[in-house]
Amino acid sequence: MGTPCLDAWPQTPQVRNAIAGYGLAIAYEPQHSVTVMQITEPCECPGQNRWAAAPQVPLSTGRDRVMPPLILIRIAIAAVWIYEGLWCKILGRLPGQQVTAATVPFIGPKFAHLFLIGLGVLECALGIWTLSGWQLWWAALVQTVLLASMNTCGLIWARRSIHDPAGMLVKNFAFVILMWVAAGLHSF
Repeated sequence: MGTPCLDAWPQTPQVRNAIAGYGLAIAYEPQHSVTVMQITEPCECPGQNRWAAAPQVPLSTGRDRVMPPLILIRIAIAAVWIYEGLWCKILGRLPGQQVTAATVPFIGPKFAHLFLIGLGVLECALGIWTLSGWQLWWAALVQTVLLASMNTCGLIWARRSIHDPAGMLVKNFAFVILMWVAAGLHSF
């Protein structure tokens, strides 16, 4: 029996495109990885694709050489949350945050300190959640909603106490992108 024909291959991985003139076939696998095969000889199957594939040679996407390990990305995200929650809010090392929280109408000066401690605990929990690697897609969603809510409230009610509103938005945008990168890499 000769080399299996491209058309006779099972549906997974599906061969989407056979470029016989260039000697390549591209197969897309279920989790978005790509395999490139060299087409070497005519197929012996009548009525099928006239080219057969050599053994599969995975094409490196470069991700293994460019991206840091997922654990480092998770540590970076967790470190930001734990720093913001523990150092800045629970331990109160950034007094400007209490001023910012006090300007929000439904919090006010009376509950600002208590609110910051609760928020700090929540932020530390998000850091631990991210570090654990459990359900990173949901973790990224919760973190995105929390950051969007805090930024919106801050810009609406406490804009004057935020020393650099544009910088805050740019940094948080980059942070949210990093969260979703971690969630996306976790799915592979």
